[in-house]
Amino acid sequence: MTEAETPVVELGRVEGIDTAEELLMRLRTAADDHGDVQIDGSQVISLDSTTLQMLVAFRRDMLADGAQVSWQGASAQLKKTADLLGLADELNL
Repeated sequence: MTEAETPVVELGRVEGIDTAEELLMRLRTAADDHGDVQIDGSQVISLDSTTLQMLVAFRRDMLADGAQVSWQGASAQLKKTADLLGLADELNL
């Protein structure tokens, strides 16, 4: 990966409370290594509110530090769940 490339962190097909800590560690590692982060949520078929709230908090922290979080892809289920929980705007979906 060159310096100009933004790392991509892939969300699993199913993301929940049992995977949230590991996901946060992967996001933080990518951010520490580069600054900006892209998230690929194109394969998500199920995720819970804990994961979405963690993604919102991560994005807020990144933006406060002057870094960007963008989406490389977002599945229909990811968008639907974020919208139902009122988090779509905060996640920039």
